[in-house]
Amino acid sequence: MKRNKKQSVDKYLYPAYKMGWDMVSWVLAQKVSEILGHEIRCMARWEDTTYWGAVAVGYRFPIAEIEALMCAVGADAESCPDAIPVDDDSSFSLSMELSQFLLQDALTATWECELFTPDEIWLINFRVQADAFPKKTEGEFWLPGKVIPMDKLKSRTELLAYLEENGATHAALMDFCAAYREQWQNELCWSYPISDGNHLGTFLIWVREGVLSLPYDEAEEDDGEIFILKEACLCKAENIAVFLEDWQSYDQELQSVLQIMKEVLWKKEVQHG
Repeated sequence: MKRNKKQSVDKYLYPAYKMGWDMVSWVLAQKVSEILGHEIRCMARWEDTTYWGAVAVGYRFPIAEIEALMCAVGADAESCPDAIPVDDDSSFSLSMELSQFLLQDALTATWECELFTPDEIWLINFRVQADAFPKKTEGEFWLPGKVIPMDKLKSRTELLAYLEENGATHAALMDFCAAYREQWQNELCWSYPISDGNHLGTFLIWVREGVLSLPYDEAEEDDGEIFILKEACLCKAENIAVFLEDWQSYDQELQSVLQIMKEVLWKKEVQHG
């Protein structure tokens, strides 16, 4: 996919798919981790009206891994001219072109062009590849490239009983999720590491009945977060909406503060050498 220096859309209507940068980051992290065989956290972001890209969080890709990513999604030096660093043997950044290839492969879809803002990206004339993407029916939910049947998941009772027996910790939860990881290459479990006003944080995990919230207030050095099982509960749509709103507010505030910190420190370094 060629970099779109300048996007334009004519007067006709096209199917479009909108993704927030948090979702793009998660999708790319899943795809990159799957290809490389180890966990990578990614952050996708808008640079300006003509460019976006993704970076690894706390990690640098050796050139061999960048080449492996390119090979896995059918990219090459011509289609991704900026992917491989020239003066270094590693990079924390994925170029826009390689990010596009990875996103396209993860979504098993194609699109004609992209429009992006500081908050989201629009994939214009978005088409899912029918032969690579099974149809979703009632009782299923979609993750990039996969359809998960809810009747194949463990029940809320099974999960809580397992944690009761094996210790209500993050380590035990990851053991429980190992079957999900083996079958769908995804643990179907996500950390929500900010307070809801009642607890320090929570984990959200898919179970047969829906999404279960496992709150915690403390953590152990070896086994991680300690869950409060008596307060575990199935989420309603309104609960998830509050989680989403609070996260977006937290993310925007943190980005603003980090930007201020960066500017203040940069000016200080320039003034004092």
